[in-house]
Amino acid sequence: MNQIILRQRSRKLMLNTWVCVLLPEPGMGKRPEDYYCREKKYPVLWLLHGATCDMEDFIYRTHLEQMLLGKEIMVVIPNGLNSDFANHMEFGTGYPFTDYLFDELMPYIYQMFPASRRPEDTYLAGYSMGGAAALMLALYRPEKFGQAGVLGSSVRESEFLGPYLDYSGDEFRREAMADRRKFPTEFGDPAYGITLKEINMISRYPTVRDYVDSVECTIERFDDAAKAGKVPSLYFCCGDQDSCCEKVKEFRNHAEKMGVTDIVYEFVPGYGHDRMDVTLERCFAHFRF
Repeated sequence: MNQIILRQRSRKLMLNTWVCVLLPEPGMGKRPEDYYCREKKYPVLWLLHGATCDMEDFIYRTHLEQMLLGKEIMVVIPNGLNSDFANHMEFGTGYPFTDYLFDELMPYIYQMFPASRRPEDTYLAGYSMGGAAALMLALYRPEKFGQAGVLGSSVRESEFLGPYLDYSGDEFRREAMADRRKFPTEFGDPAYGITLKEINMISRYPTVRDYVDSVECTIERFDDAAKAGKVPSLYFCCGDQDSCCEKVKEFRNHAEKMGVTDIVYEFVPGYGHDRMDVTLERCFAHFRF
C-alpha cells in the first residue's frame, strides 16, 4: 500500500487535523500517476479508531497493510480525538466531527483521489469508540454506505434514562456524579457505574430527552430504522471475553424482536477488548475485500 498522511486545515473543525489515506500499490512496471489517474474508481473503507487512540493505531497495532495486499481498495482513517466522531459544539469554537466527515472530508477525498462514490463501494468500520460511531453514522446516513462493521462495541441504550428525560443536562450531571452506580455503563467497569465520558455525552445536550432524540442514541435510531424498514447492512464482531459481548447479544435479541434478522454477529472465542487486529481481520473477511 501507498500511505499518504494529509494535514488538513478544516473549516468545519476550525483547526488542523490529520487523515491517513492508504492507496493500492500500482503494480510492477506501472507509474503511480498512470495508475491513479485512470478512469477506474476504487472502493473506499472509512475506518474509525477507538477512544484515547488515533489513526496510527490501525497502522501499528494491526496487520492492516498486510490485509490490504493485493486488494484494490482505498482506506481512509481520520483522526477523531475522543469525540465519538459526533458533533461537539460546546467545545472551544465547536468540534462538529460528523458534519466535517460528511460535508468536508468525504467530498475532499472524492475530489482528490480515485474514490468511488457509489454506496455499494463505500464501507464503514470502527473499533470500540469507532465501532459505536460506525453504527451511529450508518444509521444517520444509510444512503452513504453499503456495509458497516461494528467492532468491539454495541448500541447505546436509552431505557435507563426514562425517568430523567425532562432533566436538564446539568441536572443529569449532578444526579449521575452523586452516585454513578445508579446508571449502567457502556464503556467502563459495571461495578463503578457510568463513566465520566458517558455522563458528558448525555449532559452536554440541553435535556436528556434531546440526547435520546439525537443521532448518538443508537438504540432509538435503530428502532426508528427498523420500523421504517431502512436498517443498513450491519456486521457486529467482538471477542467472547470482551465486556461488550453481552450487550451485543442483548441487542441481537432486541433486533430479532423488532423483526430484523439479517444482521451478522460474530463472537471470537478467547479474546477480550484488546485484540483490535482479530476483529478487523474478521471484518475484512465479512466484507469480502
